[in-house]
Amino acid sequence: MINALVSQPEIKNANLSSLTKIAYGAPPIASSLLTSAMELFGCDCLQMYGMSETSAATVLRSEHHNLSSFPELLASAGQAALGIQARVFMTKISRLVQVLLVK
Repeated sequence: MINALVSQPEIKNANLSSLTKIAYGAPPIASSLLTSAMELFGCDCLQMYGMSETSAATVLRSEHHNLSSFPELLASAGQAALGIQARVFMTKISRLVQVLLVK
């Protein structure tokens, strides 16, 4: 949806002054698209990452959507949400880094 909005030529002329926050989630968003959206919309952003069955497991809060202070965080999943414990571990079989989320 964010990509669809950013791609619309007429969005640059729209009055977006009442837009205060955009919450997004599901698949990861490209840092370049997120940066474009933040510059275009000029509002706070909040990323929630997890499964719809369990709600948000990680959150990238509005204050971490700061291009000058935390540009590297835009590509992250954020931090564990309230009530969530996260552990990063390496499996010997797959050699992939996995995150275990325990509620």
